[in-house]
Amino acid sequence: MRLGRVSRRGTYCGPWDTCKKRAGGGFAFNIKIPNDIAHHFPAKTGRPKSHITLGLGTRDYQLALKKAKAMALRWKAEFSRLREQPYSDPLSPDRLYEESLTAYLAGPNEVAAEDKTLEERQAALKQEALALQQEIDRRELESYDRLPPDLKARLDALEDARRSLRGQVPKNAEAYEPNFGTLGESWLEYWEKMARSAGRSTQTAQQYAPAIRLFADFIGPKTMRQITREDVSYYVDILQTFDRNWGRSRGVSQLNFWDLKTRFAHAENRLTDRVVRQHLRILSTIWTWADGQGLCASHNPFHGFLSHFHNAGLPQLAWRDQDIATLLSPPPASLALHGAIILALFSGLRAMEIAALRWQDLQWVDDTPVLHIRSLKPKAHERIVPLHPRLQWLWEQASRQKQDALIWPEFSGKGAVLSKTFGGHKRGRGFVSRQRSFQSFRKTVTEALQKQHISSDEIRYILGLSPQSLGAGLSSMPPLPLARCHETIQAIDYPDIDPACFRPKLG
Repeated sequence: MRLGRVSRRGTYCGPWDTCKKRAGGGFAFNIKIPNDIAHHFPAKTGRPKSHITLGLGTRDYQLALKKAKAMALRWKAEFSRLREQPYSDPLSPDRLYEESLTAYLAGPNEVAAEDKTLEERQAALKQEALALQQEIDRRELESYDRLPPDLKARLDALEDARRSLRGQVPKNAEAYEPNFGTLGESWLEYWEKMARSAGRSTQTAQQYAPAIRLFADFIGPKTMRQITREDVSYYVDILQTFDRNWGRSRGVSQLNFWDLKTRFAHAENRLTDRVVRQHLRILSTIWTWADGQGLCASHNPFHGFLSHFHNAGLPQLAWRDQDIATLLSPPPASLALHGAIILALFSGLRAMEIAALRWQDLQWVDDTPVLHIRSLKPKAHERIVPLHPRLQWLWEQASRQKQDALIWPEFSGKGAVLSKTFGGHKRGRGFVSRQRSFQSFRKTVTEALQKQHISSDEIRYILGLSPQSLGAGLSSMPPLPLARCHETIQAIDYPDIDPACFRPKLG
């Protein structure tokens, strides 16, 4: 086997085997596990490992290469053997306990559950106990403490089934509660299922998964019932020292929390309070969900820490007239951003709604030019918004464009891209507060309409707020007539700002 060559960093790479130089001067053997047999190598988190890394115990490079070659041959043989070996994924002890308990309480399968007498159930449990004892004798196991996890789980389930039939509280249930990692994955599956059933996008799950994985790696096998405020405090102390770009680095998905701590903690460019708060909010939500299933024993240990990062929870503030003038004069370098800001100021649309607009969404309804806002979010977000007279330039462009094309393809149809582009622009104009962002234009529109004595019900309808946010008695509010919507939109005005700011250059 040709071993390849050494790179400038001192890292040897070959087709199967790898001899890497460690920071301390020694060498380590590293081999990638083929995907088709990765399930044979579970990590502590339960997920398959991607690589096997072993120390070679030498600082001599030539000796390390010889050892790496020999180890590579052994691992190739092991991989070949595993490919030929049938594999069945064993149940975890907590899952085995749960399924065994359910089966024991059900009794004989041929009899309907509601027709079984107490005597029949107890007789069935005696048969199960006899079968377990025979299996213990066959395996020549003498001590209960040394029983394999599968047998121990079945015996504990049998004991709790007997206690349940006698009307007593199960004794072993808490010991088989799922750890945080398992519970977090279950919650994420539940959340995605609920989002799909409600017709919402499930892309947010990509933001939730890292927060769950980090804390699961940190807390290890502990269950929700065992997590304390001290655990959360220690976790937060470490998390807030992480480099804010840690998630963008290559290979981080293969590192556990403690490896990430070694690599990214105590950075100068640290995570913002807002990001840390997001992590804690996700973990707090999972705790509340688990508490509803009786899996928690104390008050929410995450809740108190949310208030520690109060800067992240400050309310959005409206843009003042002088601020808007600063943002728009001189105009932004991006023509798309300039147009998006003006549209937000005269419509109250969300960033994601503006980014997703297509030319075909500009329509005539009852001799009124309107924007048809479509969204995957709650139904209240889908609405008809009349075009403000200041946005006439947008309609004039529509006839020369492909109807199915995005109005501003620079934002790729994503509100996050628009918000990030605007964030760079506002900082360039001297605005650094998180309380004023692209989302603040909705607050600006709200205040402009309030000055014109527009009712809060009509403002909420124009902004496309969901029924849950409309308050008591407003969830069934009928749609506003188009004529009234048009009057409401026309009431938006900024008399103290030079009208030239609202005339974008058109490409």
